[in-house]
Amino acid sequence: MPIYPYKEGYLAYDRYANSISFIKNERDFFESQPQSNNTNAEKLSKYSYYVEKSEIDKTITLVFITTYNCNFRCKYCYEFTNSDTDLNQFKLPSSFNAEGMLQVFMSFVEEYPNAMYRINFFGGEPLIEGETIFNFIAIANKYCNDNGIPLPEYGAISNGSLLDESTCKQIVEHFSGITISLDGIKCINDKNRILEDGSGSFDLVYSNIKRLKEIDTEHRLLLACEATLTADFFANSSPDAIAANYSLFKSLFDTVGIIPVNGKKRQLFLDDLNAEQAISELFGLWVGDILSNNPPLKIISFENIIAGFAGKNKHGVKCTAGEGYYAIAPDMSIYPCQVSIFSDRCTLGEVDKANSKLKIDTSPLKQYIDMADNSLCRDCECSNICGSYCKVVMSESQYIDNCIFNKIILKVAVTKMYELNNSNLLDKFVKNFVSLFRKL
Repeated sequence: MPIYPYKEGYLAYDRYANSISFIKNERDFFESQPQSNNTNAEKLSKYSYYVEKSEIDKTITLVFITTYNCNFRCKYCYEFTNSDTDLNQFKLPSSFNAEGMLQVFMSFVEEYPNAMYRINFFGGEPLIEGETIFNFIAIANKYCNDNGIPLPEYGAISNGSLLDESTCKQIVEHFSGITISLDGIKCINDKNRILEDGSGSFDLVYSNIKRLKEIDTEHRLLLACEATLTADFFANSSPDAIAANYSLFKSLFDTVGIIPVNGKKRQLFLDDLNAEQAISELFGLWVGDILSNNPPLKIISFENIIAGFAGKNKHGVKCTAGEGYYAIAPDMSIYPCQVSIFSDRCTLGEVDKANSKLKIDTSPLKQYIDMADNSLCRDCECSNICGSYCKVVMSESQYIDNCIFNKIILKVAVTKMYELNNSNLLDKFVKNFVSLFRKL
């Protein structure tokens, strides 16, 4: 049960009672449960209807590793520079073709005919194979129309460097959303997200995103950002710097996922104190927008926190890798998710190329931890609000950096909710939160 220093005492967050209390010293909390000056997070629970029921059991997500090739050389890349993995270790071919992707899709439809499908393109940089992607979409849609199958939702995770006018038009026509990686303003982004020639990528990606938004005149696309936060972001945690990053993300994207550097590149993730200062500034801007009833930037980690306080985490705590969510490599090997391809190489099976039959064995999933059974997760103060649980990289003996990051966000959120309650602004915050986020 976390206790955070606050002014001349402490704030205690009781995840079981869903409450935040101010105490004079730590001993008071364990000797008696304080009843006074209590911020009741249950106030949010009556607003939790904004969270729609998950349809995971009815939806299958297929992530095609369209190609292993990439035109960026990001310093923290977990695929190659952040591991012992060498591109040469991967089986040929290194890229999919449209017919191969269709064969995979058809094999899943045959095995799970009643499911709805989401198809994402990943890499490497998937749009290196843009022609292949859009050829696949054309023949996949024809297959679906000819057989009375609902069309899949399409999307991609891209570095944003290849969004020329033709590609943007195709994306707007066929995709429901696209996630583009951008780490912040130019001086931060260009420290780590670099092109093959060593130059920064910000100017290119920024202009491409603007082009995509100009072409998407009806705002059909959900435009998301994946921001990897490094020491450079946290070191620039002054109010002006954080405001500049928040403003940039808000001007370009509908939603942003903020994640810390993980694994062997953790030296790029600065000390937790700097991270806390930066997140506190960012969270304050987000809360300020909500109190002002301005459409805020949808920051997934922050939304998870509020949903968790409401007793209903939008994203839930169950990792569905290998259970409704699959990544498929160009050689048609099937993995629990794209992370598992570049970490433990845990294969679940393959598509038999001779007869297009799906062959999946889920027993390898037993090697992964389960949040309900793992003591690190079960006893964690973040269990109600966790949106970063990853059974592929988590282990019994070690927290992943996302866990550390979640704890920092929780501490910041607990403090802010307590202050809102003391200022009689908590009711206004939750009402505006529901109103704004149900519209987005």
